[in-house]
Amino acid sequence: MLASELAAAVEEFDPAVVVLVALPPGGMAHCRYLVSRLKAKCPAVHIVVGRWESGDEEVAEAADGVKGSDGVDRTLGGTTKRLADLLPVLSAAEDKEVKDGRAAPRPPAVGTVHA
Repeated sequence: MLASELAAAVEEFDPAVVVLVALPPGGMAHCRYLVSRLKAKCPAVHIVVGRWESGDEEVAEAADGVKGSDGVDRTLGGTTKRLADLLPVLSAAEDKEVKDGRAAPRPPAVGTVHA
């Protein structure tokens, strides 16, 4: 899937959080590009990057600091914890939108797209 197609899908789906996973070796340059494209199209979306690796120090250095993301996690457990930490913030924002009449409550949804 092209980056523009992924950005369009995210814009249409309008999720609160997008999780991008880049498995070694490589993939971080493409991941950084996707984060910048997604932030340009959907500035309010939270983006979590998973760089699940085996402990290679060179890979760990390359994964630090993806600009525009809410963080980079090196394990599935770390990504799960980051998502759990975001849940109260996202729930409060959705509740406020519903009370202000700006959005109707919607059921939770999960979308998976292979890039």
